[in-house]
Amino acid sequence: MKYTRKYFKENMPKWKRDKDPILVRIFYRPVSFCLSAWCANHDVNANTVSYFSILIGVLSCALFLIHNYTTNVIAAALINVWLLLDCTDGNLARSYKRQAFGEFADGISSYILVSLLCTTISLSVYYQGGIVINKGNPWIIIVGAFASSSDTLMRLIYQKYKMTERVVR
Repeated sequence: MKYTRKYFKENMPKWKRDKDPILVRIFYRPVSFCLSAWCANHDVNANTVSYFSILIGVLSCALFLIHNYTTNVIAAALINVWLLLDCTDGNLARSYKRQAFGEFADGISSYILVSLLCTTISLSVYYQGGIVINKGNPWIIIVGAFASSSDTLMRLIYQKYKMTERVVR
């Protein structure tokens, strides 16, 4: 079977479409349908895409730590690649081929990125300054670390809730 963008678009569940943020609906998801078709036609599975997205996420966070405008722009571009890959691995897992440990691979990709992203961006702003924040303002590091840890903490709390909910039923 030759997979197409249309195949992945038609197999996107309504609950997932409704859950996607507006930028994902307008840009990332439509592009991910094309990338998903390419991956499926070249036998690239969802786990491979998830593990590759981990590398992209870690690389982008590392680039934010290099205090240079150009590397920060590249890092921001790679975050967008990570978002595209995150949509793509989900498309593949739902419509093409489920794999053992797929949810684990996808979850690890998200946890690694969100636990590092805001902190590394805040360090970049601390050393370089920004539009609103002056260079050397220590509060930005505190805010970035709090944002990263809060996002990760909320994901873990929600995950524990869902696991407990299954046990109680």
